[in-house]
Amino acid sequence: MTNISIELSIPEGYMEMPLTDIPERLRLAESIIRDLPAPQAKTMGAVVLPAAGALLTGLAVRDTRYCGIGRHLSTGGATVTSVLAVCVTDGEKGNPRLTLAHLIESRSAAGEKGDSWLGSVDGRPMLVTERVAELPDPAIAGAPPSDGRAEVYQLEALVPSDKGEALAAVQLSTSFVAEGPQFRRMVIDAARSVSFRPGTVNGAMNSSLRL
Repeated sequence: MTNISIELSIPEGYMEMPLTDIPERLRLAESIIRDLPAPQAKTMGAVVLPAAGALLTGLAVRDTRYCGIGRHLSTGGATVTSVLAVCVTDGEKGNPRLTLAHLIESRSAAGEKGDSWLGSVDGRPMLVTERVAELPDPAIAGAPPSDGRAEVYQLEALVPSDKGEALAAVQLSTSFVAEGPQFRRMVIDAARSVSFRPGTVNGAMNSSLRL
């Protein structure tokens, strides 16, 4: 966990999800859903809220600075739901391009799969990784266990600080695998807007967040 904060522009269409006081906020959401008259809403809440709690808790543990759920229209007119996360981690102090190159090597050695591109955007090194992962269905309290698996499109754009001591990652995931590549420009633009700042400042103004 690093004490370096970042500022970046979050793409339009995302609703920020809580990364603090998660149990209390989920209980509040559950109480609201419980009072809704539609039984379908109650059923959906019983499934969605535990899964959302597991997702958000896992992200918070990994020092995720932002998580948002978005709905966008694809070029074919389909409504696509995605999750956008922003993480900041420790890097290797030194040449920032070498920091990213070493990350590619370590991921390869660990057997991680995906197509990676290491280049420069606006004169700054950036590592973009794209893959389709097969993930197990999440375990949900009260629901029977499932052995099913689902494909998820994942896209990550990583930018290092000027001295390489910190890495900011903009990560997108969606179960709409065929439409996933349409998010490339959006994720890269979000990553190119990242600026690193000392300290731990938090706040928001319009679509620009300090995280």
